[in-house]
Amino acid sequence: MQNRAPILLPHDEDRYLDIDPVITFMIERRIRAWESDISRAWTDPEIFKRWITPPGHQLVDFSADPDGIITFVLKGEGDDDTCVEYTLNCATRFRNRQIEFKFSTSQVPGMGDLETVHLQINIGRNRQGVHRNTPSYELLLGFDNPSLWHCTSHVGLHNFWLEATQRMAQFVEDNSDLLRQKKLTHDCEAD
Repeated sequence: MQNRAPILLPHDEDRYLDIDPVITFMIERRIRAWESDISRAWTDPEIFKRWITPPGHQLVDFSADPDGIITFVLKGEGDDDTCVEYTLNCATRFRNRQIEFKFSTSQVPGMGDLETVHLQINIGRNRQGVHRNTPSYELLLGFDNPSLWHCTSHVGLHNFWLEATQRMAQFVEDNSDLLRQKKLTHDCEAD
């Protein structure tokens, strides 16, 4: 069982806000799949449910509303009824290129509408908008203040998203027809 997170201080009591910049944690992957497949992994609730649950955990509740708010609850095996709620609120979406969420978790006391982690997903382009030749994926976790960074680090949020990115990439590659299509094209050219 993980230690309980420290209590998140409100912005104005943080005293770092005026001197420290926003903290960003980036996860980058090359994914052999169509950009639309990567985008759908985040925006289609049925697909999202298939990769978000870590091994050794159970998805005990899931909801996705038309406004782009996804809420899911995970329970670890062996835990005594300890469930963790995660909320993703879609703030911006550029079709097959970029998705931005505000994210919160019940693991961090005080985290919610006022204190959220910003998730930015860039697909096929880097942060500067430069298109890449191979399908790429960036997940940026943005923190408005050091207290938020510290509290989420304490509960392993960075590892959660790092492992989720790995599961999502594997799922998308396994279910995309890009590799099959490239193999067929290569086989036809060889004949």
